[in-house]
Amino acid sequence: MPHIILLNGAPRKTGNTLRIAEWVAEGAQQQGADVTVIHLTDERIDHCQGCETCARTGRCIIQDDHEAICQQLEQAQGVIVCAPVYGGFYSSVLKTFLDRLTCTLGFTGRFAHLCAVGVTTARYDFRAKNAKDIAAALGSSWLNPGYVSGTIHKQVMDTKKSRNIVVSPENSPRLYAAAIKMGGKLVADIQQEKRGALPLPVRLLFRHLVLPGIAKILVNEQGKLPFLYQKMEEQGIINATLLRRHAAQMQRLSPDRPWKTGEKVKFTP
Repeated sequence: MPHIILLNGAPRKTGNTLRIAEWVAEGAQQQGADVTVIHLTDERIDHCQGCETCARTGRCIIQDDHEAICQQLEQAQGVIVCAPVYGGFYSSVLKTFLDRLTCTLGFTGRFAHLCAVGVTTARYDFRAKNAKDIAAALGSSWLNPGYVSGTIHKQVMDTKKSRNIVVSPENSPRLYAAAIKMGGKLVADIQQEKRGALPLPVRLLFRHLVLPGIAKILVNEQGKLPFLYQKMEEQGIINATLLRRHAAQMQRLSPDRPWKTGEKVKFTP
């Protein structure tokens, strides 16, 4: 039985955003999935401090409910992420949660195993882009991203009558049917063990240009960011060949003294 987390980034539990996400969850449950709802507004999640402790140790220094939620996501196979769009961006409730992951997510691919659905609502625009962004956010990884099963987004402002719309299966039957179908697709994707993949040109760019460049920075910063260094080693980005070439390059830039692998070098003109 697939286990799915509904990660609610909406500040209101009676609003359109969560209601549509619950329809997606209903469609998943109809296909035998087990769904757990996490309301981020009920959890204590403090703002990222930018201290880079997670890059050194792999864990956040802040003691709150963030890590417990992450552990639940690790044990799940799928996630439904929902948030309203305010001022062109998804809610600060979800943003605060995701900010705490940005330093390590691309290196670790911690949630790259998840199949994800993004759900957004907005009075006017930007809902489609934000739905894609939040669906892909947890699965962020430079080499093996998570799989986005799809998105559901809805404009909840009747521009002709200048009033908000309250969605329901009765007044939005097509939206309801699409959400139910999306929930079924999410379960099917989980059962087929679908995995995301960057386009081949992007993969080659990251593998042969971007990541080696980051790896060289980490070689210099090894004493400061050992966790990220270890993850790059595990993925084979930092290897004997890269270290040998990097040492030779540093020796050319600083020929007056031996340069040791892992030593931070000051570049002088």
